[in-house]
Amino acid sequence: MKTIFIVFGEVQYESNLPVRAFEAEADAQALAQRCREYEETYRYWDSFGDSDADFERYTEWEKAWHAAHPAAPYSRRDYYVIEVPFVAETK
Repeated sequence: MKTIFIVFGEVQYESNLPVRAFEAEADAQALAQRCREYEETYRYWDSFGDSDADFERYTEWEKAWHAAHPAAPYSRRDYYVIEVPFVAETK
């Protein structure tokens, strides 16, 4: 039976969401790893300073960070891969 590999993004307070599906496990694992590495680059607002201008700069940075995420729009999650059967029904 043919299988596919789905990268899931998990957040403790939300349900797990499928991010992307792949035919090859190596491709799915590579995306999950890229996502985990990208998550490490996230910065919190207090690293930008205390002023209103700093906060505006942070919100622009965060918006761009989310848009550039390998799993956009599913960022700020834990990523893992599962293998599932693929059935193509034509009825």
